Amino acid sequence: MKYSTNLVLKVNEIFHDIEGSKYHNKHPEILEDEQKRWGKIGKTLFGKLTRKITVLDLGSGTGFVPLQIAKFFKKKDLFICSDLSQTILDACEINVSEKKFKCNFEYLKLNGTKIDLKAESTDYVMMNAVVHHIPNFNVFFREIDRVLKVGGKLIIGHEPNKPFYNHRVLWNNFRFIYSLFYPVQTVAAILRKIGLYEFARRCYGLLSSGLKEENKLYDQVNKKLVEKGIIENPLSVKQLIEIIDIQSPTAGGHHKERGVDVNELISKYLHNYTIDHLETYNHLCDVRKKNKFINWYSSFLKQKYPTKGATLFVIMKKIK
Repeated sequence: MKYSTNLVLKVNEIFHDIEGSKYHNKHPEILEDEQKRWGKIGKTLFGKLTRKITVLDLGSGTGFVPLQIAKFFKKKDLFICSDLSQTILDACEINVSEKKFKCNFEYLKLNGTKIDLKAESTDYVMMNAVVHHIPNFNVFFREIDRVLKVGGKLIIGHEPNKPFYNHRVLWNNFRFIYSLFYPVQTVAAILRKIGLYEFARRCYGLLSSGLKEENKLYDQVNKKLVEKGIIENPLSVKQLIEIIDIQSPTAGGHHKERGVDVNELISKYLHNYTIDHLETYNHLCDVRKKNKFINWYSSFLKQKYPTKGATLFVIMKKIK
């Protein structure tokens, strides 16, 4: 099902406004998977840098990226945190200010279409777990290219790697192993296919405090959307999940056409960029209940399919 760009932006803004400062605690996988990776990248890129730089972090959330790398910046540097949600941006400012980093900080509210900065005003543009929320890649990457200097770098972390979800062996391999470790989620996927997911979710929510709170969150989002005249009738949970993670291959089902393919980004939107660094990982997707066999099998898949892990991290350089 297709959703308008305006609807996707409004749903994401309202959802993250309501979720607010709880975002940090509700998404531990982002912290667990990416802290070391961003810390290493921060030290490599900025640890010995002497020139003054301006960095734009898109979709800062509650401050994940600056909290990992701002310690490598100097007094004269400028770190711009930005987000579509003002509530979550306020939480970011509180979290960052508590750390008393040396560099200067600014906080920029985004509108989803235009970045309110001058052309070629930033040396680095970075984001973590953001691209899969973006409804219009053309507008998004055009604005990034506009504000980034020639020779500057674009860093994209923690995104669903489209080649993984389009690879029959890897995808079916993941589904089988995932069903063994996460039977409840597997049953939920089956219920989506037969049209009973909404009913089952509401019933189970009466028993599960966590799911009850999640249902309450989606109800609040629907209420706000109706109050603002954005929609006439409430959206289903499945629809809201699909909209919030509009580019995710697994949001509300399996969407082979979704995900992030670095080569596609360059060929379609970023013609004047080259890849400085690309790594993919989670070849068993987000299976976290590891054992010796899972660890061995994951390593084997990583060696056999180095560019087809479920998650990607890429650094690109603007060459002209």
